Amino acid sequence: MGILDRFEDRINRVVNGAFAKAFESEVQPVEIAAAIQAEVDEKAVIVGAGRTVVPNRFLVDLSQADYDRLLTYENPLKSEIAAVIREHIVTQRYTTLGQIKIELAVDDDLTTGVFRVTSTAEDDGGEPITTSEQLTSRKGPTVVIDGFVHPLTRTKTVIGRSEAVDIQVEDSGVSRKHCEIDLLSTPIVRDLGSTNGTWIHGNRITEQKLSEDVDITIGTTVIQFRMR
Repeated sequence: MGILDRFEDRINRVVNGAFAKAFESEVQPVEIAAAIQAEVDEKAVIVGAGRTVVPNRFLVDLSQADYDRLLTYENPLKSEIAAVIREHIVTQRYTTLGQIKIELAVDDDLTTGVFRVTSTAEDDGGEPITTSEQLTSRKGPTVVIDGFVHPLTRTKTVIGRSEAVDIQVEDSGVSRKHCEIDLLSTPIVRDLGSTNGTWIHGNRITEQKLSEDVDITIGTTVIQFRMR
């Protein structure tokens, strides 16, 4: 289950399912969370080695009708969205200049179901999200693919091109179910009968123990396995 899926579950529990009824045809809370998450990625700026700064203040402009409807749930909504965005920032190893703050506002030019997100990176004196928090908040094995960090939380994590796998890789040289990482005892990477093979250090492997940080290649994609 992804970050946004967990957000939907949490927000519905907070208000006893009222969101599902209140937002059936208007702006959905998960749409706002997804838009803010996309805004974070789009506005990310590399300012130094290992430091990428992203916005921490977000303004959500809504139609009057959507604003009035959201206002009833404003506090739990903003709190839960902030938690989602913090989790995303930590997962991607971004840094902020201050604490995350989300505001709702009315724009009379917007129609029901339409909203707009704008953002800024501000040092507001609040507690920023830093690399030290990121390093201590994620424990256990992870894989990094195309710059995205995926914590390995399952006993077996299947990687491939299919939408049905645990981690999807968009690479034509990758099989639908290409390989899996097994954490049952000693971490193991196992090829699942892929067409182009699973490679480590230039060698095609069927199964290999992962006793340390190592790069695994499938198709043209490099999977960085990290023990942490």
